[in-house]
Amino acid sequence: MAEGVQSPELDTEDAKLVTLARSARARNAAAEGAAVRDDTGRTYVATTVALPSLQLSALRAAVAMAVASGATTLEAAAVVSTSDAVTPADRAVVADLAASAPIFLADAAGTVQARFDASSDSMRVKQLRVVVTASDYDEALAFYRDVLGLAEQAAFESPGGRVAILDAGRATLELADPAHAIYVDEVEVGRRVAGQVRIAFEVADSRAATAELVDAGAELIAEPTRTPWDSLNSRLDAPAGLQVTIFTELG
Repeated sequence: MAEGVQSPELDTEDAKLVTLARSARARNAAAEGAAVRDDTGRTYVATTVALPSLQLSALRAAVAMAVASGATTLEAAAVVSTSDAVTPADRAVVADLAASAPIFLADAAGTVQARFDASSDSMRVKQLRVVVTASDYDEALAFYRDVLGLAEQAAFESPGGRVAILDAGRATLELADPAHAIYVDEVEVGRRVAGQVRIAFEVADSRAATAELVDAGAELIAEPTRTPWDSLNSRLDAPAGLQVTIFTELG
């Protein structure tokens, strides 16, 4: 099942929407059929509109019919299609009337394959994952998992290869222009040392964590230093070729 999709559970009224959408699609030999229900229980059914001067998905056409008939809120929608997802544009038009309305997606036989939330945003980032190729995998795993304490979420094997996914807590993406990157290096180290990418880990005690990481094989670039933004930051060269900042917020 696709990411962000919920397991479908239909009541009688929602099952009726699927039946209506399927019947309309078959009757018109259309690419898609759709049905929506407003808050009064009225249903509106449509199929794909594919004219030279007008193209509408079945769901958009059904919502347009509902609005043209005076509907202001939708309770649910159903789409019968060969597609494996409801497009963000179709979700958005349902969300215009009801952000919480479920959209049931069924195949040509009327079997519901998935349920989507109208308000879900397929472009909303759920996780930042930094993928690093480590020439010495065992050394890197021991350092980041066993010493730094990043919990192992999953581990997999491929033909001749291994990968581990480690939980690094809350992730953020820090974007800096060259001038700011130089400034941070000057504050933490006293000179420009970082490449284009530097990894930073927030810990409870950066002094103690730095000492433990150096004992585990990291190369110390700069001792913990209090920064103008009130954090205590150290800099390390760590396994897998990563330059790492270890910091503790002091404020």
